Amino acid sequence: MTRLGSPKAVLTLQPNWPLFFTGETVTLTCLGQPFKHYGFTWYRNEPNMSLAKHTSQDNIYTIAPVTEAHSGVYYCTAEYGSDPVRLNVSALPKATLTVEPKWRPLYNGETVTLRCEVDSDRNWTYSWYKDQAQKAVSQTAGHSVTGNRLNIPGAAGTDQGQYWCEGRLEGRKVTSQRSNSINLTVAALPKATLTVEPKWRPLYNGETVTLRCEVDSYSNWIHSWYKDQTQMTVSQTAGHSVTGNRLTIPGAAGSDQGQYWCEGRLEGRKVTSQRSESINLTVAALPKATLTVEPKWRPLYNGETVTLRCEVDSYSNWTHSWYKDQAQMTVSQTAGHSVTGNRLTIPGAAGSDQGQYWCEGRLEGRKVTSQHSDSINLTVAALPKATQTVEPKWRPLYNGETVTLRCEVDSYSSWTYCWYNDQAQMAVSQTAGHSVTGNRLTIPGAAGSDQGQYWCEGRLEGRNVTSQRSDSINLTVAALPKATLTVEPKWHPLYNGETVTLKCEVDSYSNWIYSWYKDQAQMAVSQTAGHSVTGNRFTIPGAAGSDQGQYWCEGRLEGRKVTSQRSDSINLTVAALPNATLIMKPKWRLLSNGETVTLRCEVDSYSNWTHFWYRDHNQTATSLSKEYSVNITGAAGSHQGQYWCEGRLEGRNVTSQRSDSITLTVAGN
Repeated sequence: MTRLGSPKAVLTLQPNWPLFFTGETVTLTCLGQPFKHYGFTWYRNEPNMSLAKHTSQDNIYTIAPVTEAHSGVYYCTAEYGSDPVRLNVSALPKATLTVEPKWRPLYNGETVTLRCEVDSDRNWTYSWYKDQAQKAVSQTAGHSVTGNRLNIPGAAGTDQGQYWCEGRLEGRKVTSQRSNSINLTVAALPKATLTVEPKWRPLYNGETVTLRCEVDSYSNWIHSWYKDQTQMTVSQTAGHSVTGNRLTIPGAAGSDQGQYWCEGRLEGRKVTSQRSESINLTVAALPKATLTVEPKWRPLYNGETVTLRCEVDSYSNWTHSWYKDQAQMTVSQTAGHSVTGNRLTIPGAAGSDQGQYWCEGRLEGRKVTSQHSDSINLTVAALPKATQTVEPKWRPLYNGETVTLRCEVDSYSSWTYCWYNDQAQMAVSQTAGHSVTGNRLTIPGAAGSDQGQYWCEGRLEGRNVTSQRSDSINLTVAALPKATLTVEPKWHPLYNGETVTLKCEVDSYSNWIYSWYKDQAQMAVSQTAGHSVTGNRFTIPGAAGSDQGQYWCEGRLEGRKVTSQRSDSINLTVAALPNATLIMKPKWRLLSNGETVTLRCEVDSYSNWTHFWYRDHNQTATSLSKEYSVNITGAAGSHQGQYWCEGRLEGRNVTSQRSDSITLTVAGN
């Protein structure tokens, strides 16, 4: 117990730190006279308590190592007691490691600062460690240490790892607990990824395209856009719209095409990504649809099938629309048309289907319409009518002649032709002795079995088209006609010098040329023999005995190898001029006055003789009579003289030879 007014002991701590950390050594020194034989007594917390009571002859009390349990208020007593002294012992503090900035990850070249703190005591010095190394990170590795900060001014891949720190109290052997570790990741500068939406190739004028730039998944990137080799960013002033990581070109044009690329800049950081790969943006003019027709036949005929094909580039996603004439309404399948893909099929063309057709393509899922195609004029004609002609045009045909039927359908060259006889639906074949070459049916040796009604039709090669049948031609094949021979005049006999005409006729056809034959000769009678041939007449102007014989004729058709059957023959007889015979009755040579005498003139037995009488040397007939006798009644002297006669055939230029003369004498009474 301290006596009142007595001097106090003085208790000191060495070192005199306000706070000790576990593991340190602390020395308490009590200054004063020791108490009798007990020396110095030490108390912790309350005086005279046994807790932490310690008695020693030495005035120094050392605690090593100090622990938190040693914390408290200490007293000492010598002869007198001391004032209390507080001993504060704390566990070793733990360093706290923070990073500025807190970006994750860091990128090559960025500056990062690690900050180490141990309480707020200013006398800490700091050491930095990486990974499991026990050796502190030094400034020689390109790092800068200032106070409690470790600066890495240009981070690189070699700087990444687990960092931790600890503090050491300056002048004391106190090291803090090591800090928590921070994993420092230093990534290579990321590469921007450029994508395009939509991915259509090519783009067409007027379409909207969006370029999207992405750098990792970090949200604070600001994106810049570049075109071709320029270092100047694409701006919104050029009709482009930039929103976030998207560059939108709302109405692409030719001026927008080129190589586009992008890069990202981290907001608030001096980090620029690697530039993206470039995307070549091609903006093409709207393509023109190409319209073709299959088959390419001109014209089409009613009932044929035609397919129109529309193509726009080689891109597969075009849908096609079809238009006719000036209509803006598409041709629909309801009109009997079939649309499959890029084909419009008209399965049975009709006149209503003809017109100007054109098409255009629309890209599926895109607001793109091609330029419309050139138009194709589709002509659908009525089935043409075959025209049948016959060569030669002779009517009738005669047995053995060659006839050719010719069939024509328009001027189109690819028609094949079929021929029909009468009502038969089976085509005339070459096996029936007919020859078909091209559009000609030839009957080389016509016969009666070939006659009939012929008609034809054309079939287009490679097409299901049959023309309308032609008008029919009636083919008549007649037997060779027989020549008819007549003679003019029909007098029998003919007399020397008379003219006779033989007439040959074959039907009523005017183009027969006639040949004349005599007896069995096969050589025609010629005009050089004093004969005259005119048309179908053979004239013998002065018939003679040499002209008599069997005559016959035949006709040959001019320009045709047709010879008629020969005519029946006519026997032509040419007689010498007959002698007139003069007879007198009575036969008296001397007549008396008043007697009657009859002179009779006879020329053959032909009845058409007209008789001429001559007297003396007079060449003029004294009388003319159709009778062949003359009566002299009442003879007189004036009647006597030389009498003779001759006959002339009525209607013919024939005079008989004169008769012998008779002398008539008339005597007196």
